[in-house]
Amino acid sequence: MTRILALETATRACSVALLWDGECEEELRLTPNRHAEVLVPMTRELLDRAGRRYQDLDALAFGSGPGSFTGLRIGIAVTQGLALAAGLPVVPVSSLLALAARVDAPRVLAAIDARMSQVYWNVYQRDAGTGAMRAIQEARVAYPGDVRLPEAGEWMAAGSGCDAYRDELLRDDTGVTFVDGVHPHAGEIARIAAAIYEAGGAVDAKDAAPEYVRNDIVQRR
Repeated sequence: MTRILALETATRACSVALLWDGECEEELRLTPNRHAEVLVPMTRELLDRAGRRYQDLDALAFGSGPGSFTGLRIGIAVTQGLALAAGLPVVPVSSLLALAARVDAPRVLAAIDARMSQVYWNVYQRDAGTGAMRAIQEARVAYPGDVRLPEAGEWMAAGSGCDAYRDELLRDDTGVTFVDGVHPHAGEIARIAAAIYEAGGAVDAKDAAPEYVRNDIVQRR
């Protein structure tokens, strides 16, 4: 079975997870602006507790965003450094997909606070057979009032974008249930990455790249 170390840094929740022969151990810390300080020690502590080395892994996985630009750059830089040193491939996984995977519902709107009064968002549907989440469209960035569900019905909505802009987000839609305090976790990154790796979807460490969605990263003053 696939053995993966995963890192997730797209939001203020910094997490690492070790997936080893079907068992997943995870550590998460709410550390705004401290990802660079805590991320590498977290990975080392997790591997030490499990008695493993980087060289024992099949791949490294990382949350590719969208999310905090600084957080994503830190996560990718650490992933690339560790992967190059150990000679491992990497697997990028959407942070919005990892967020949606944490919600136990058939259809999920995942939204991450993008600052500048906007949210990164996407909508997902759970496969009835495998239980895996599937994106219905491409990830987008929008003002909360401009977010639209692709169809009516029962939806669950979660993420820091929902927490920050609940009064504006989906205010005209019925059947939406909000779930508070949900973040993308490295555990979901690891489990999703395992399936991607087994399907041949890993890439060279030098090709690891973030999913920014928004090209304009300069905040207007």
